[in-house]
Amino acid sequence: MNMARGVLLRTRLWVLVLAAVAVGVAVGAVLSTVQPSRYRAESSLVVQRGTQPVTSPGLVRTVRDLGESDTVAAGVIRNLDLKESTDEFHQRADVSEDDDSAFLLLRADAGDGERAQSIVLQLGLLLTQLVHERFGQVSPSGGEPVQVAVVDQPHVLSGRVSPNVWRDLGWGALFGLVGGLLLANAVATRRSPRVAVELPPVLGEIGGEDGFDAVAGRLLELARAHPFQTVIVAGDRDARIASGVSAALAGRGVTSTSVRSAETDAARLDALAARHAFVLVASALDTSLAPATDAAVAVTDGSPLPLELVLGLRGTRLLGAVVASGQEPA
Repeated sequence: MNMARGVLLRTRLWVLVLAAVAVGVAVGAVLSTVQPSRYRAESSLVVQRGTQPVTSPGLVRTVRDLGESDTVAAGVIRNLDLKESTDEFHQRADVSEDDDSAFLLLRADAGDGERAQSIVLQLGLLLTQLVHERFGQVSPSGGEPVQVAVVDQPHVLSGRVSPNVWRDLGWGALFGLVGGLLLANAVATRRSPRVAVELPPVLGEIGGEDGFDAVAGRLLELARAHPFQTVIVAGDRDARIASGVSAALAGRGVTSTSVRSAETDAARLDALAARHAFVLVASALDTSLAPATDAAVAVTDGSPLPLELVLGLRGTRLLGAVVASGQEPA
């Protein structure tokens, strides 16, 4: 039964994880739907001294910084009548070095490919003009001027760059998986383990005044196989079971008596055992006398035994259970 419950719990936890993954995928799909489409255009330039690419990384970085400046951004915004700030412009357009070479890569995103291409074209033109103004003169020492030449004309990349549906779905599934595992772990660790102790062999069922004799007969059979004399009747809170079985034993001609655990101790128990063949000790959950007895009988309504009762009887021979109708669990 415990194994079946464990399998059921693991199944529910995996269902929770899969549900979290499904939610993550659904969120990714929704985000892909609501995001505006973005297209990208690119172009490449080469920084030259005369007709040869420059070999100074510092000079290339300087030209790149000019392309990233607010001066160039403001010029593109003005020429194309873009309704945005320079900060917003830098978020969708940039100039970067190409693998520490003399080449620069210009890139811009927009809601349609044509607008993205126009932004890249203007960005290249303004950067070329600015470089010519600042570095395009022949130096007094006769050095050749620095200039920027177009290597790759502005063009629109195929497809849109965002939203990327498969990427969004993948991230959604990943976050859903991680969240589901964390949630399942929290549920598993916070869930109190349910301990169910299987019912021992039933000695008899008692309804009203019936059944005591059957229990008495079963105790005599067990005593003949493995002798015992003192028995704690655990879960018998009103001593009805101990008293009734004791009377049934007496009716079979066997000297017996019953006593409440709260009214006796180990010494008195020995004294009673000296005068009777069987001594039945009625107890609720107080099993302190269990070590002083030879065996134990558990009283139940048919449900699994309380863990506290089972632990209290640990080390004592458990003969079986008496099922008493109407008996509340101790």
